[in-house]
Amino acid sequence: MTTQTLSRPLVTLMPVTYIHHNNIQVIDDKARADEGVRRFYLNDSFGNRLKFLEWLSS
Repeated sequence: MTTQTLSRPLVTLMPVTYIHHNNIQVIDDKARADEGVRRFYLNDSFGNRLKFLEWLSS
């Protein structure tokens, strides 16, 4: 058994085409753009706000 645990998503992310075809609002957030982080939010049908982060390579 290793001491490091890998993170794995619980569900597979839906394709971008699904998001656009179902008029799901994507909220862009530029607050961390100067740190090289792209961030946006989605609200799911249960009222949860989902945050997505991507660290951009320099």
